[in-house]
Amino acid sequence: MAKLLDPNCGANLAVLDGYVYFQAGGKGLYRVPCDGSADAQQLDPNCGRLVVPGDGYVYFEAGSHGLYRVPCDGSAKAINLHATAGTCVVSGRFVYFQAGGEGLYRVPCDGSAKAQQLDSRCGENLAVRDGNVYFQAGNHGLFRVPCDGSAKAQQLDPNCGHLVVPGDGYVYFQAGSHGLYRVRCDGGEIAQQLDPHCEHLVVPGDGYVYFQAGSKGLYRVPCDGHESAKRLDENAGYLTVFGDGYVYFQASNKGLYRVICDGSVPATRLDANCGNLVADRGYVYFQGGPGWNALYRVGVAVPTSPPGLTFEIQDEYAVSSVLNAQIEKKYSAIKSLMDKAKKDASETWFLNFTSGASTGAYPNAVAARINGQVRTHIGSLAVNKTNRLGTIIMDFPDDNQRTDLIDIIFNYNSASPLSAKEWMGGISDEKKLSQITIPGTHDSCAYKSSVSAISKCHNLTLKQQLEAGIRFIDIRCRHFRDKFEIHHGVEYLDLTFDDVWQTCQDFLKANDRECIIMSIKEEHDAASNEKTFEEVFDGYVQKAPDLWSLGNTIPSLSKDVRGTIVLLRRFFIAPDSDVTRRGIDLTAWLDNKTFTWPYPTADMTGISTHSL
Repeated sequence: MAKLLDPNCGANLAVLDGYVYFQAGGKGLYRVPCDGSADAQQLDPNCGRLVVPGDGYVYFEAGSHGLYRVPCDGSAKAINLHATAGTCVVSGRFVYFQAGGEGLYRVPCDGSAKAQQLDSRCGENLAVRDGNVYFQAGNHGLFRVPCDGSAKAQQLDPNCGHLVVPGDGYVYFQAGSHGLYRVRCDGGEIAQQLDPHCEHLVVPGDGYVYFQAGSKGLYRVPCDGHESAKRLDENAGYLTVFGDGYVYFQASNKGLYRVICDGSVPATRLDANCGNLVADRGYVYFQGGPGWNALYRVGVAVPTSPPGLTFEIQDEYAVSSVLNAQIEKKYSAIKSLMDKAKKDASETWFLNFTSGASTGAYPNAVAARINGQVRTHIGSLAVNKTNRLGTIIMDFPDDNQRTDLIDIIFNYNSASPLSAKEWMGGISDEKKLSQITIPGTHDSCAYKSSVSAISKCHNLTLKQQLEAGIRFIDIRCRHFRDKFEIHHGVEYLDLTFDDVWQTCQDFLKANDRECIIMSIKEEHDAASNEKTFEEVFDGYVQKAPDLWSLGNTIPSLSKDVRGTIVLLRRFFIAPDSDVTRRGIDLTAWLDNKTFTWPYPTADMTGISTHSL
């Protein structure tokens, strides 16, 4: 049964870090704990459309007052970023937005400079990807313009309504009354029709477009159009797909439903009323009640043997796989626990341990059981005993600190992160990094709310990961326009390498006895470059040379290493390159080729996503 979270709710809502942010009817912008454990908190008395990108702020349209941002916790008053606002998207350090009838603009997230006009035309639909803004230019069709406004906007198609840019090189869009189309992001080909009907659409990254085909219902069609669209249900309105094998949708006026993505089983009703909806971590949050004017959530238990779901391990202790050859033993032990829990549950569960939580594990009791087993297993091995698995040797000043760190990694608690922030401080300078288990994350930057469900690995930001004790980070860079964009497979993660190293620098300045081990790997196809990958990386190093430890052997935790980033280099340097060979060379690592498969996977660990 659905649970009431607040008696007021409009069409605009988002979920992040344990809270629902929502437009409370005409009462403004509020947030409420996802579990309803406390009353909703007002963040601002005005609210229309809103975005919660994961940088600690909510960006929102404050009615007729313009574009504002406010801290997620309400610790300060909202500040005005621009006098007019409509739809907005946050990417990197900028907010891109429809400025009423004034066109397309961008403004720094912190309001440190005036907004810049990128185009005089803009409708309600826009997206940011690969250094460009894709937007509906009023009645003029689908356009793209460089994010920095360095060139004029380019028309991709003369028609445009709702649009999605998932990062596979195409824009998927509603071409007015002409149906569902896709067109290459660079406009290199004429747009391809995928179906003659389309309103709202979602492209979650599983190879399909899910869409409302007007009054004909809910459909899906392969992204490349090699098959005709298949109807999943005769009703459709708002819809979302978040990676558990189902489409959740508003079935016209019949309520909230879900259906298996391949349509092999009829849809089931979850609630009798539904307006807009979002899904996150085992729950759907939606406008409910008879007038769709209240905020509800409902749990979505996975029935026996849901299709296409398997165990996934993405290693929190990833650096161990680099520095210790016995990693397979550890995986074997953890896998046996996973298999036992899976057998006990008599079902197949999708688990992702990279964020310190089980994402999409149902029901919660099973998730807690498996989490507890793995945590106990790792905890029991986190001692200096040579007869234990060699990869799980932690060296902390005292047992309490070790326990605190493991607690925080597996259940992040912002109220007690101090020991996790500075756990390296008490370790001897003589200890080599290979003698310490370094907590790490796979695809460390795949955490933003804008990232598709199939690509997202974390709920903690990079800053929060570091504060929680993580010291190994896995950074995947696309070489694009002589800069590095952060990717997970084909998908741009809405961050640049400048964002990454500056976050690391800020953390190390505040915690100068820590160090960060950073794996850098080239990801996805390079494009529009004059410099080599290593030359671009060298340029980043020159911005803050004292930040980097670039030796080619595993160092001790000495004063020369503390306060720095130790490079694990997974990218190649050409034999004739002028760039000095630097960093610990891991180019011989299995799965080290540039990653261009169209869907993300856990190639980091050597255990493929669906191999368990």
